[in-house]
Amino acid sequence: MGIGELATDNMYTTPETTMAEDILEAREKAGELVVPPDEWALRLEEEALRVMREWVPLAQFDPEEVYLARFLIRHDDLAAGRFDKALSFTAFTE
Repeated sequence: MGIGELATDNMYTTPETTMAEDILEAREKAGELVVPPDEWALRLEEEALRVMREWVPLAQFDPEEVYLARFLIRHDDLAAGRFDKALSFTAFTE
């Protein structure tokens, strides 16, 4: 999925939905979770909302709408000044 494409019927692909998908896939691979195919979109939306509550955007750059850069950090890491814990996401639209 590319940034801006539909991830589910209700959500577009964002760094948060990408993180949520990675988390769900890792939990399935570890045997912690089994998600039936018909429930995948709902679980992805729930996990993405959880990620959005836990992570805050530090900055987003969208120069000339060709390149997107976004930096996210957990609330507790931001409060503690642990900027080395921030994650960066990049995407090209062309």
